Amino acid sequence: MVKSVTNNRYIQIDDLRNDNLIKYTDDDKGTFVEPSDVIIAWDGANAGTIGYGLEGLIGSTLARLKVIIPHIDTNYLGRFLQSKFKEIRNNCTGATIPHVSKVHLNSLLVPVPPLPIQKQIAAVLEKADNLRQQSQQMEQELNSLAQSVFLDMFGDYRKDAMSLKSSLGEVADVRSGVTKGQKLEGHKLTTVPYMRVANVQDGYLDLSEIKDITVKAKDFEKYQLKAGDVLMTEGGDFDKLGRGAIWSGQIANCIHQNHVFRVRLCDRYISEFFAYYLQTPFVKQYFLKCAKKTTNLASINITQLKGLPIPDESIGKQQSFLRIIDELKALKEANFEQQEQANAHFNSLMQRAFKGELDLKDVA
Repeated sequence: MVKSVTNNRYIQIDDLRNDNLIKYTDDDKGTFVEPSDVIIAWDGANAGTIGYGLEGLIGSTLARLKVIIPHIDTNYLGRFLQSKFKEIRNNCTGATIPHVSKVHLNSLLVPVPPLPIQKQIAAVLEKADNLRQQSQQMEQELNSLAQSVFLDMFGDYRKDAMSLKSSLGEVADVRSGVTKGQKLEGHKLTTVPYMRVANVQDGYLDLSEIKDITVKAKDFEKYQLKAGDVLMTEGGDFDKLGRGAIWSGQIANCIHQNHVFRVRLCDRYISEFFAYYLQTPFVKQYFLKCAKKTTNLASINITQLKGLPIPDESIGKQQSFLRIIDELKALKEANFEQQEQANAHFNSLMQRAFKGELDLKDVA
């Protein structure tokens, strides 16, 4: 069905998750979906993602599933298909680009309780999903609040850059790491764990995969990390340029590779304060301005990093800021526990709902 009305909503993959960026089109050609239809991402990395309750024209990678019998509730069917996401993904075709298998999708057996029960199940799942999304939203707000507190306490350095009298190279020992592929013949060697670019994220370290490297024993001390060091990457996507995280000594005898800078601050600065400073708009702007850029990537060198202007804030003021951050961290930890519980509760309901195991009296 094609609806010949201009200014239709143009529905893309992100619209199946939220309404953060609604787009419209004057094009009246294409597949039009109504709120009673279910939408499925048919091709690509998001194949199998489900949406419903939307109205407009769908993008080329999306497909419409139209309910053709009167006793099926769209919200119930949408939730059922969401519960089958992994199964749909596992049965996709295509070696490089996943495509939903129409044969497998058509073979799915949908349990069909009476319509009032379907509506109850959909309502219960909607309520549980809303609780889960509220926890996720709270996490985003707490993350934003930390930067807001920083700006409130120290100001926006973009507006007062002249007050930054020191450079990072003057207040810290900044060093690049070990280069892979060196000639090691004739040297005493040692094999140790090391931090790669993939380990250093924006504000935290991803230690899920740690690799080892063999280096000259005499170089080990030069590259060895110490608790309180701040690790920074030399490049990446524009929005991740200069990302940094604090090393807390999580892994013994660990070093870092040459694409990861190590910043060891003098005693006038607290590492946590510096790590939050790295996330400010001023620092992001500085790195983007001086970085070497290609189409999608940007990189900085050690000279540019050492030239980063640094605020001269007192230790007392830094500590006051970090006390507030500790309070925010406690809130984040409590919210994380609630988020884990909400996710577990939602997933449990999703599985039980379509096996006839959901007691609606207990969960209503």
